[in-house]
Amino acid sequence: MKVNANTWVLAMSLRGFFASEFLKYHGPTDSQAGITLVNYSRDNGFTQRLKEIPGKTIRDWIVKGDIPQWAVKGMVKYITEAGFIAENCEQLDSIISYLIIDIDNNQLASFLKAPLFKNYTYNDLISSIDRAI
Repeated sequence: MKVNANTWVLAMSLRGFFASEFLKYHGPTDSQAGITLVNYSRDNGFTQRLKEIPGKTIRDWIVKGDIPQWAVKGMVKYITEAGFIAENCEQLDSIISYLIIDIDNNQLASFLKAPLFKNYTYNDLISSIDRAI
């Protein structure tokens, strides 16, 4: 699904925020976070990478603001499943943007009903998608 340019720029600007949240939600060590991120992202089809990344790499990404697409998608999905609740429309739109970019219109209805979004109302999700596409 195509995300509109303004929403994508917003999502890109929040990459460091999502990486920081991933480290908070993941714990207990950055090293374990790096291992989990690669395995989780691979299991969800975001990467085919086999080699783990050092935990320090995630912190470096935050500082440099240069986080690979596969990694931020994994982080966003991970924290959302772990119970992260967006504080505003910008955060929710960014989450939605990262997660819908690889699905097609036929998958949207089932996507919105996924347990991943248990902390959001259907109307909140629809509104976010309307803003994002």
